[in-house]
Amino acid sequence: MTGLTGIDPPIFTDNFVVSSANQPIDSNLWDFNIYAKGGSYYGQTQQRQSLPTASPDGLGGGVMQLKLNSKVPANDPKFESFLGSEAISKRTFDLSQGPLAFEAKLKYAQDQKGIVGGFFLFAGPPDTHDEIDWELFSRSNPQVTTNIYHNEKLGGGHATFKNLPDSQLVEHTYRIEWLPTMVRWLVDGVEFRTETDLARIPTKAMNLHFNIWAPKPDWPFADPSLKTFGASGIDQTWEFDVRAVKVEKVTTLSGTGALDVSSAGVDVSSAGVADNLVGTSASEFIDGGDGDDRLMGRGGDDVLDGGTGTNTVVYEGLARNFAISARADEHTANIRDRFGSEGTDTLYQVQQVQFLDRTIDVTFLVKAASLGAADFIPIIDLYNAYLHRAPDASGLWYWASRFADGATLQGIASSLFASSEAALLRPPGQSIPAIVASAYTDILGRAGDQDGMNYWIGELQSGRLSQDQFGLAFVQAAKGNSADGQVLVNKESIGAHYAIDQGLNDADHARLVLAGSDVLVANAMTDGFAAAAATAATSELVMKLIGVHIDDVFGAA
Repeated sequence: MTGLTGIDPPIFTDNFVVSSANQPIDSNLWDFNIYAKGGSYYGQTQQRQSLPTASPDGLGGGVMQLKLNSKVPANDPKFESFLGSEAISKRTFDLSQGPLAFEAKLKYAQDQKGIVGGFFLFAGPPDTHDEIDWELFSRSNPQVTTNIYHNEKLGGGHATFKNLPDSQLVEHTYRIEWLPTMVRWLVDGVEFRTETDLARIPTKAMNLHFNIWAPKPDWPFADPSLKTFGASGIDQTWEFDVRAVKVEKVTTLSGTGALDVSSAGVDVSSAGVADNLVGTSASEFIDGGDGDDRLMGRGGDDVLDGGTGTNTVVYEGLARNFAISARADEHTANIRDRFGSEGTDTLYQVQQVQFLDRTIDVTFLVKAASLGAADFIPIIDLYNAYLHRAPDASGLWYWASRFADGATLQGIASSLFASSEAALLRPPGQSIPAIVASAYTDILGRAGDQDGMNYWIGELQSGRLSQDQFGLAFVQAAKGNSADGQVLVNKESIGAHYAIDQGLNDADHARLVLAGSDVLVANAMTDGFAAAAATAATSELVMKLIGVHIDDVFGAA
């Protein structure tokens, strides 16, 4: 996956080219907050009342060196603070200029905990502000933070925390894509987070900021090893390095009634008109706007926003050649062409994905992504109880979405019991004792004990328990027995790995992996099926849910 294609030339750029070391950056492009105006003290840090410096990088460009010092000038009003650095673009940016992307290469020059390095957009206060952040809290290395605010007071915002593949000491390309209906954060071209809540999407004109500072000691990301000169008696300097900054418009294709009205020729007067939008080989933002739209990205890693209505994204390949995924707590789906040239697309406000051989409703997967990890476990149990297999991914997403909409486990159990697949597993005319005996064998992998057998036979024969609810009641009761409960936990883990982690859909394979309760053996079998599915000759549709950690639930149990 890559970021959206920028339109050349960028609307703002700085490679920090200087002739020698420690030269001030371009004052025509950058400014800083003035202490006398009360806006340059962050946490426990007074910001320098001068621009940061830059030095040649040996590659024809330069590096802006944002410096944090443990010692401040003796005449500084807050002598026991740190001395930081910041650079603020003199130019402001907003969506009237079209969807925008902001990109910079960042890293810490040293391994010192307790520092905050920021790359962000900001507008405000006094009362409320807009903001989109990348923040590198060095104490949490390799974890980095994204955050967003819209018309909100300074404070916690809506932060997420995820790990880099290596370290904050390694230079990475950090990117913010600010679109009318979403904000995307990317690292080295890989999507890191997508925010689609319109109430959080900034609309104010914002400046581009870089800074380095130290928080107060009681802040969660402070660290006692980072000391002021007054506390240590040592004058130290730390650096947050910034290289190759650019801001660019992104390639955009807009339909009727799209929120982005900056593109020439967009008519927003005909609300509800359906559009047929076909992209190019570029990585584009395709905004359907109003109406029941059909969108086709063609090549590139596109962002396709259907807007209002019932919207369809069309692909020119077989479904089995693609992988579909969604990330927990986000409202988008990702479609990856595994063997062709259609790239990896991000879909928002899209209901259907049409392939050459089938059409898939992706709302089930997106809705399932709103559930917590623990919500999937009873549904996995129902597949074990009624179908004696791990769930197929598409089936799990369907029932999870129904559960998210308010369906009960009892209702899902009845539907699974009535399915043609479950009916084939029940021999015609099977007696109640045989039904109970089969439950022990198929669900728990053991023969029934006499007391347990008598209890369940009595419940079914008396009518106190219907056959369609027996499987649900049986697994719920088994969880109270330590040995049986462990068998169910193992099967839940196997089912989660098959459907959630690997996103597989072959029902026969799902039955094979659940035939035993050895997690390592079953998961190795699943991984083999996944490896086979990744080859063009034996591919199957893969539908993963990313960021749902079922094992955390087992660990807490």
